[in-house]
Amino acid sequence: MQDERILHQADEAYGVLLGMLDGGGWRYAKDAPSRSVEFAVKGGSGPIALRLVIEASMQLILVYSPLSFRFGEERRVDGAVALNAVNCQLSYGSFDLDLSTGAVVFRLSSSIRRSIPSPQLYEALIAAACATVDKYAQQLLRFSKGEIAFPDLYRWINS
Repeated sequence: MQDERILHQADEAYGVLLGMLDGGGWRYAKDAPSRSVEFAVKGGSGPIALRLVIEASMQLILVYSPLSFRFGEERRVDGAVALNAVNCQLSYGSFDLDLSTGAVVFRLSSSIRRSIPSPQLYEALIAAACATVDKYAQQLLRFSKGEIAFPDLYRWINS
């Protein structure tokens, strides 16, 4: 009975997300079995890819924004340190680095335990993810290419 309630709640949350996107004229790809959608938003430095997932078992909305670059193998440890410095400045969400591939993704979540999210919550999550990626992606890209040194990146992050 509890599992059915959780699945029903996740389905309702997914329906609200689809309704918000449809009502706003968004173009997106959906995967109903995984309760996920993917789309891109125009950012200040180019498109920002987003994937939203309603995770029933954890009762969470998960927002992922993969960055368009990867850290090369020789820069991954430095990338992990740089992302840690950025994450210390964030009040919501975090950048994650896959050390095996160098891929970077911004991730945030919101609980849907005992609640159905509003369209405004989805809009706020999307806005928060986009603002954060827009702020940091270009400098992280430059750092990944070796165009700026860590002390300079660190000063910029903390300025």
